Amino acid sequence: MIQLELFKNFNPTFLHELVNDLYEDEPDSIKEFMVREILKDKNNKGYFWERVLEKHMRGHTILLEHNTWHKDFADGTDAKFSTAARYQTGVFQASIGIENKTGTLRVCMVNVGDKFHKLYFMLIPYSYYSKRNQNSPLKVTFQNFHPYGEIWDRFRCSWKDVIKPI
Repeated sequence: MIQLELFKNFNPTFLHELVNDLYEDEPDSIKEFMVREILKDKNNKGYFWERVLEKHMRGHTILLEHNTWHKDFADGTDAKFSTAARYQTGVFQASIGIENKTGTLRVCMVNVGDKFHKLYFMLIPYSYYSKRNQNSPLKVTFQNFHPYGEIWDRFRCSWKDVIKPI
């Protein structure tokens, strides 16, 4: 019961807060290493975000095996972690892959250009992205280290919203 009460007060704003929470029993050197790895390795960051969600959504859904097709969680939702990076055009954007997805996306974005690695959350329903080309990721543009645009304006949410039951 005490642990659930602690989760209620958890409201991360920066990447290191998510890392410190997930790796709470690890030394600081491991936590610092994980922040660096998440920012540079596109494979680790997705699994990291799945595990963060798994920890904080206990009680209303479970993380499925990695070979489960189309979804990450038993409630049909999918975890998506994206870092905003500078494209050749000079624009900072975060790409959110939608290929083979069939449920609401629980999105965490971080701008790697921001030295503090601020977090941004979105819940994107399947009804929104299902009519799009599945091979083209959703793009969220960043300006002055903050997301903006139609997708962000429609689907941005809080930490509490991104982990809530769907």
